[in-house]
Amino acid sequence: MSNQRYISDSLRKKKKKVKKIKIYLWAIFSFLCIVGFLYVLTIPAFQIQEVKVTGTMFVDKSEIEQKTNTLLDRKFLGFIPNRNIFLFSKHELEELLKQNPAIISAKIRKDFFHILTIDVKEHEKEMIYCTTLEKTECFYLNKDGFVYAPVKGFIIPEQEIIIYNEKEVKKLQDTFIQKEVYVDISLFVKNLARQEIKIKEVYIKADSTVEFVSWENTRFITSIFDEYKKDFANLIALFEKQAITKEQLQNIEYIDLRFGNKVFYKNKTN
Repeated sequence: MSNQRYISDSLRKKKKKVKKIKIYLWAIFSFLCIVGFLYVLTIPAFQIQEVKVTGTMFVDKSEIEQKTNTLLDRKFLGFIPNRNIFLFSKHELEELLKQNPAIISAKIRKDFFHILTIDVKEHEKEMIYCTTLEKTECFYLNKDGFVYAPVKGFIIPEQEIIIYNEKEVKKLQDTFIQKEVYVDISLFVKNLARQEIKIKEVYIKADSTVEFVSWENTRFITSIFDEYKKDFANLIALFEKQAITKEQLQNIEYIDLRFGNKVFYKNKTN
C-alpha cells in the first residue's frame, strides 16, 4: 500500500515538474515572439520613407507632406515608430487632411513597404469670390457656393468669373449665399455663355439686385428672388423678336429682366 502511495506521489511530482517546464517554455516562447514581433516593427525595410502627393491644385503639397510626416514621426508605446507600414493608420491621416476645407477626400495607398502615396480630391472651382472691388481678398467657390480656398498671390486669370456680395462679407468655410440661389446664378451665367455672351463679373447688391456684367460691359439686371429660367427665356425672346441683336449688345448699357415679360434696356451714351 505504501509502495503504491510512493509511486503515486512521485508521479504527481513528475507531472507537476513537467507542467512547470511547459509553462516556462511557453513563457520563453511568448517572450521571444513578442521581441521578434517588436523587432520586425522596427526594421527599416518596413518603415515608410517617402511620401508622394498627387491631385492637388489649391492645397500646397508641402502642407500635406508636413502633416503626414508629423503623424509618421509619432512613437507607439514610446519607442515603436508610427512609420511602420503595418501600424500606420490611413483613416487617421485622411481625417487629418480633410480638416483643410479644400480637400474632399484623400485616398491613401501603401506601396512597396516604404512609400506612402496620397491621392487628394479637391473641390472643383466654379467662381471666384472677392470681398472688395479692389480684389484685396479673394476665395474660390465650388458648385454649391462653399468658400473652400483663398486665392494666393492675388493673381486672377482674365477668364475667371468674379462674384461680389454687398450684403455681407464671407470667409473661408462659409457658404457664399443660399445654395439654391447660387446654383441659379451659376446656371444663368452658363446659359449666357451658350449664347456667346461671356460674363466677367457678378454683383449681388445690398438691395438684392443681381447684376451680370459682360466683357462688353453690358449689365444684365435681375433680382435675387427671380426665377432665372424665366429671365433667360425672356432674354432669348428679346433676341428672337430682333428687338435687340447679340451684335448690338456692345452698345447696350443694361438690360433689366426684373419685371416678368416686360424687358427694359438702355443704350450706352457716347
